[in-house]
Amino acid sequence: MGPFIIGAAGVYTHVIADDLRESVSAALISSVVGIGLHSSASIAPLWILSSQPLAVDLLLPIMLGRARTGSIFGYLIVFLGSHCATVVVDFYRPQLSLR
Repeated sequence: MGPFIIGAAGVYTHVIADDLRESVSAALISSVVGIGLHSSASIAPLWILSSQPLAVDLLLPIMLGRARTGSIFGYLIVFLGSHCATVVVDFYRPQLSLR
């Protein structure tokens, strides 16, 4: 379910934009915000479950590393891939315009 929502967000980012410049700007901003949210949601259990300080010190670097690689491969590839595919379909096939 997660990759579908991320892909739909990439498509929606292009569909709501007025032109290509606005679409690319919105996609870049959305990517940064999405990676930040994904990373913070990945390490939030350390503070929500009130772990011991030593456990937080040991687990934080590991969880941040996994969050970064997961967001780069999972989020950026799906989000920007769906966004770029929508741009290609929208601009090379004007008779099938998404707007």
